[in-house]
Formats: sequence, C-alpha cells, structure tokens
Amino acid sequence: MHALVTGGSRGIGLAIAHLLARHKYNVTLISRSESSLRAALHELRPSRPPPQSQPSGSSPVAATLTAERTNLHHAIMGDVSSPSFWFPETLNPELRKATNNGSYNVLVNCAGIKQNSLFIRTPEPSLQKIIETNLTGMMLGTRYLLKEKWIRARKANSSDPDNHTPVIINVASLLGMKGGRGAVAYSASKAGVLGFTRALAGELGSNGVRVNAIVPGYIETDMTAGTSSYKSHIQVSHIYSPSIAKPILYTDLSRSSNLRASIPLKRFGRPEEVADAVLFLIRNNYAHNCVLNIDGGLSAT
Repeated sequence: MHALVTGGSRGIGLAIAHLLARHKYNVTLISRSESSLRAALHELRPSRPPPQSQPSGSSPVAATLTAERTNLHHAIMGDVSSPSFWFPETLNPELRKATNNGSYNVLVNCAGIKQNSLFIRTPEPSLQKIIETNLTGMMLGTRYLLKEKWIRARKANSSDPDNHTPVIINVASLLGMKGGRGAVAYSASKAGVLGFTRALAGELGSNGVRVNAIVPGYIETDMTAGTSSYKSHIQVSHIYSPSIAKPILYTDLSRSSNLRASIPLKRFGRPEEVADAVLFLIRNNYAHNCVLNIDGGLSAT
C-alpha cells in the first residue's frame, strides 16, 4: 500500500507519515525543505544512514525537484503551489519509482503556510502565496493524481476488511470554520479546503474514491513534541480563540495557560492524535464526506 503526504516532513504531516508507515504503508513525502525531508526520511527508516546530498546540476530537474528514497519510503522536494511541480514529465518518473509502477491508496494534503498579520497589513504577494499553497496547491495535486491515475478508483469489497477504497484526506483548520483576527487569508484558504472537500466528495464517491477532511484545533508542533511542561517556547498551530486567532510564538507561560484553559479538555493536542483521526478515516470504508474536528472540544465553546 502506498500513501502520498504533502507537507510530510514535520509536525502533523510527519506524525501522519509515521503512523502510516507503522501500518505498512510505503510513504512518499513532499516538502519544500530538503533538510527537513532528509531528517524525516531518516526517522521513517532509522536503521539506515541519512541519504547523501544530490550534487547540484546532476539532473535537469535538480533545481526544482530532488528525490531520495529508502527501501520503503520516498521523499520529493518541491513547491506544491507551483503548477510546474505537478508537470507529469518531471513528477511521473519519481512516483513510478516510489510506487514500483503502482498507484497510491492514500493522499494526505497537509502542506500549508500560516499568517500572522492583520489583513490590511499583509502584502499582496503574501496573500497570494497563502491561498496558492493552502488551497490551490491542494487542488493542483489532487487533480494531477486523479488525472494521471496515480489514485485508481475501485469499489470496496465488504467481505475483505483490508481492501480499502482509495481515500483523500485534506487537513483544514478551525479557522476555516470560525475565522479569526490576524489570519484572514489563512482562514479563507482553510474555508476553501472544506468547500473543496465537500464538493469533491460529491463528484468522486460514485467513482470509488472517498474524500474527507480533518479540522485540528490547538496542536503542539515539533518544537514541543514530547514535553508536557511548556516551560520553553510554545508554538501553537491551527488555532482559534475569540481574542487570539493566529499562529503565535508564546514565551509567556501565563498566556499559554490561558489558551489551554479555553479548551474543554484543558490541554493542547498532539500531532499523533491528529494522525490517529486520519488513520480512522482511511480505514473506515464508509467514511466519505466526513469533516472531523480534532480540537479537544474547542469548537463547542
């Protein structure tokens, strides 16, 4: 089984990749950061040394597309918001290597960038980049995979629980439902993700491809993974609060405590908990057009 995870080199995307790998998926990661990709790939296959850097100019696409692989997993460097990244002429050969000429059972659209400025102060190029990365890139990648038949539709066989239908999982945000001060473009892009998910589900269900979305709340990133003290800097992603609705680096312990207090479960979520939700949507053959909140109850307040 093969899974493609955009934005899979860190945070939620990497947690999803780890969980899928543990469930015997061969994972292909896509990210703009070569160093993060190499580290992520090494984590997925810790028994192997990190792959060596590819010499510059070693291939005609080295400037825009770099691929490294292990026995089971594969990494591709590129910008999902760029239409040229999704050119079949350059990407198809890499995906053939990654899948051994097969196809993907799972697509997780997790690539995204955040916003930390008032709308009127956000330059137009930044507005465009947020929309292009968070929404347009998701649509470009999904369309490419469907059009090039990297996701092959098939009907579920109810007598075989392991015969899972192909599934697309889109990572949205509570800001896409609530909006928030200081994150207008980000909120708009994530609202678009939810609309894209629902509309695409209507088109693809009868073709045997399921489409779902997850909506994370306050989630710890890699800066705080594995720590429960919150005595160091705290980076909160995908957040919503009546008074604070943007990604912020918190150095004030009291402010982070206030954020936790606003969550009914009184803590931040972990990337692994979001990954668990993704796995549920992947494995449940009747899960289609689902929008699943993973927010500790924050959306109920």
